[in-house]
Amino acid sequence: MIKKACVFCFLTLVAAGAVSAQKLLQIERYGRTKTQRIYIGEVINYRLKGDWYVGEIQDYRFDQGLVVLHNRIVPVTDIEALRYLRTWPRPIGKQIMLFGASWSAWALIGTATDSEPGIDYRLSDAIVTGSALATGLVLPKMIKKHKVLEMGKRHRLRLLDLTF
Repeated sequence: MIKKACVFCFLTLVAAGAVSAQKLLQIERYGRTKTQRIYIGEVINYRLKGDWYVGEIQDYRFDQGLVVLHNRIVPVTDIEALRYLRTWPRPIGKQIMLFGASWSAWALIGTATDSEPGIDYRLSDAIVTGSALATGLVLPKMIKKHKVLEMGKRHRLRLLDLTF
């Protein structure tokens, strides 16, 4: 038992020594403790002086406050905004349309298989199906494709080097 504990401690120390330092760019929001981290190797969509650019982060230079991208070096203070692609409206719209279609299908199956009077395909079933299909088609068009985080009063970028 003691040998296993010693081996475990030794392997933990070896693994901790082999772990590389965490270098990251952190997005902080005023009044929130939860932050978003951007690590080396991630692709960001950022705005400099009114124009949008895309770049993969290669490295951070903490002493100068710079972000090294694959095609340029940018000071963190010059980044005006970050933009993220919203991917959820299209799948949610498809799920809503599937709900409407399945509602209508179950109503038609119930009408075809049940011989009781009063159980048939009604106008309310068609309204539910039509409104679900319309909502599913309109939802991706109503919601903006990108989410933009403006740096300034509410959001802030900070370079962090979490070495121990």
